[in-house]
Amino acid sequence: ASQELNLEKEIKLPMATQSDVLDAGVVVSISPSGYKIGEDLVKEDEIFDKLKATRELLAEEGEDRSKKLIVQADKNSVFEKINPLVMAGTQSGFSTIKFAVMPDESSEGKKL
Repeated sequence: ASQELNLEKEIKLPMATQSDVLDAGVVVSISPSGYKIGEDLVKEDEIFDKLKATRELLAEEGEDRSKKLIVQADKNSVFEKINPLVMAGTQSGFSTIKFAVMPDESSEGKKL
């Protein structure tokens, strides 16, 4: 199953010349207002606990999404905002972490 994203209005995704369809996963967004896991706004020091609880609940329900984390981050997001999320994602048991991007149609068919 593919993942449909509801973009936060203040997030402008980076463009990518190559991208895959995102498989369904747990969506986390990083915006100027903070971190959002699903619909819940969380503080940086709460990310690990919230991700772990979300992953365990989905795993109990037999959900495939329990293994995949999808990060929505503004193209201007700094490493210091993204890194805690990636670290918490791996430590809480997500085996796949992918970043949502906008496909750059202008590069299609061009040779690098």
